[in-house]
Amino acid sequence: MDLTTLQRVRHFLKVPTGKTEPDTLINQFIPQVSQAIERYLGREGLIQSTARIEYHDAEYGQMNLWLRAFPVTSIAEIANDYDRAFAATSVVDAGNYVLYPNTGRVNFYKVALIGGPQVVRVTYTGGIAANTAALVTAAPDLALACEMQVAFLFQRKNILGSTGSSSQGGSISLDKPGGDGGAGAGLIPEVVGILEPFTRAYYGVGTV
Repeated sequence: MDLTTLQRVRHFLKVPTGKTEPDTLINQFIPQVSQAIERYLGREGLIQSTARIEYHDAEYGQMNLWLRAFPVTSIAEIANDYDRAFAATSVVDAGNYVLYPNTGRVNFYKVALIGGPQVVRVTYTGGIAANTAALVTAAPDLALACEMQVAFLFQRKNILGSTGSSSQGGSISLDKPGGDGGAGAGLIPEVVGILEPFTRAYYGVGTV
C-alpha cells in the first residue's frame, strides 16, 4: 500500500500548480519508498488493515501470542489444535484471552496453549489503515516519512545512478539497513527517526 499521495509529495516539494513534469517520477518513487519503509519496519504487507489468517508455532503452556499486523481491530477466532485440523472444538473461548490491540499481543490468562508447529490459527483484522487516505489521517508521521524520502530521492534524481539507484525510467534499490545504525538502505536519518515508533520488538514463540 502506498504510504502517501502524489498531491502530498508535490506540496512537500512545493511544486508549482500546473507543473506536471515531476509527477511521473514521483509516482514511481512513492510505491518503491513505501515498500522500503515496510521492509525496514519488518511489516511487509502488514500496514494495510484487512482481514487475515495467521498460523503460529507455540510452546506448551505458552501464554502470549503476538499477531503480526497491528494495531488489531478485532479477533474473529483463535483455534489451537495439535493435529492442525482446527475443528470447531479447537476454538479458544474469547473469555480465556485478552487482546492488547495497539501491540497485537494476545494474553491467554485463563488457558495455556497446546504446543507444536503451526498449531495456532488466528483469524483477525489488523493493520494501521485500510487505504492511503485513511493512513494519512491515522498515521500522519508515517506518511511524512514517506514524503521526506521521496523528496530526497527526487532532489537527487540526477545522481542516483552513482549510488546503485536509477534515474527516470528505472528503479531504486532500498533494502533493510545493515550495520550503520539504521540509516542505510537509502533511508535518510531523519526518516529512520520518524519510523522508530512504528517498530515493535517481538517476544515469545511463533512471532516471526
